Amino acid sequence: MKEFPEIKVPLTQIYEMSLAPVQTNALVAGVELAIFDQLNKPIRAEELAEKCGFDARTTAEYLNVLTACELVTKKERVLPKQSGG
Repeated sequence: MKEFPEIKVPLTQIYEMSLAPVQTNALVAGVELAIFDQLNKPIRAEELAEKCGFDARTTAEYLNVLTACELVTKKERVLPKQSGG
C-alpha cells in the first residue's frame, strides 16, 4: 500500500485556497448586481434588498458571505462602505 505524501503546506493555506472560488464568485456577483455601488454609506440588509428589489433573507445571507470574505465590513448589523479602498 502506498503511503500518503507528506504535506509541506500549512493547512490554513490549503483552506484559504479552497475558499478562493467562493470569494471570486461573491465578488463577481457583487459587481454584476451593483451591490458595491450601494455600499457607499451604512445600510441594513433589509434596506439594500428593498432598494435593489432583492429578497431580504437572501440579501442578508449574501452580505454575510461578503463579510466572511472580508470584502465588506459589518458593524452593529449595518454594512458600511466596502473595505480596502
